[in-house]
Amino acid sequence: MSTLQASIEELTEIQRRAVEWQDGPMLALASSGTSRTDVLTCRVARILASSADKRFRVLALTVTNKSAAEMRHRVSAFVPRLYKRATIGTFHAFCEQVLRQQGVHIGIDSGFDVFSLDADRVAVFRDALRRAEAMGQNVSNDDERYLGQIERLQSRGETVEIAGSEGSDNIRIQWLRRLYDEELRRV
Repeated sequence: MSTLQASIEELTEIQRRAVEWQDGPMLALASSGTSRTDVLTCRVARILASSADKRFRVLALTVTNKSAAEMRHRVSAFVPRLYKRATIGTFHAFCEQVLRQQGVHIGIDSGFDVFSLDADRVAVFRDALRRAEAMGQNVSNDDERYLGQIERLQSRGETVEIAGSEGSDNIRIQWLRRLYDEELRRV
């Protein structure tokens, strides 16, 4: 019995059904501690093993670097000659790769930086405020308090105008969002 088959045998019945599913796309929802990584790893390896003579590739995305590394290691152990047909990584790394390769088509320079630390984002926002102040625009000492609201708008994909056009706070947020967006593009 192969190591892949032995791993599949260790799964519960419902987990085995997920690994062996062949009737189109599948969405597996499971909470922490339910062997999600085991199921996905076995599923990717089974798909590769059952299609050894095919040329398609498999994309497997996960949330954490730890689970992506574990999946890559285990798939390569299960199907040593076939694992290169699988791209396994995090959602963030995959999206970054796509933007670096194809972002030019939507105006994104391939040499962009990813700011993942709060301190980095605050520093960029402060730079935007300093730049605005140097151009004679009215910058307030408490403008930093709006950064969280601005980032929530960005994460929801909302445009500056959607932030609202009424009230001094909303007008201020619109203006600061424009400054921040311009600074992010400049950096």
